[in-house]
Amino acid sequence: MRRFRRCVKQFLYVCHPEGARRATEGSIVRFFGCLRQPQNDIRERGFTFIELLLALVIMGICFVPLMQMFSVSLSEIGYIDDMRTALDLAREEVEKVKNIGLTEDQIKNMGNVSSPPIVLNARQWRAVRVVRREVSPLEFTVYIFKGDSLQQPVIAVSTIVQK
Repeated sequence: MRRFRRCVKQFLYVCHPEGARRATEGSIVRFFGCLRQPQNDIRERGFTFIELLLALVIMGICFVPLMQMFSVSLSEIGYIDDMRTALDLAREEVEKVKNIGLTEDQIKNMGNVSSPPIVLNARQWRAVRVVRREVSPLEFTVYIFKGDSLQQPVIAVSTIVQK
């Protein structure tokens, strides 16, 4: 605040009609010099090493959760893509049985059917149709497996056949 008052006084001294006559080259230099900040001000020196380290730490703390979020979203996209493919295959198998026009007795006699492996989305899929003979009306379930393993189905779709 003192520096500002001193600058104002020097400005008035330099710009005043009487002061202009008394203004010397040194007073004008002092006036413009007081408008500049002192050379030892920390803002003119740039960032310190600690400030840079602190900024890097804060950026690192912010970016780690973002990277985790991207990896989780990629795995979820793969899972959803597999589920959509399995559901499409199961619907296709159900439509095959319904559209062939077989009677209940013919479907019962066919029994459980395992389709050959199908490669979709760079993965191997297998459909297994299981008929429940003891139920009336006839019910069958289509299980879709990923890969060669027939242990854990990805999806199971059941339907009833009445003819």
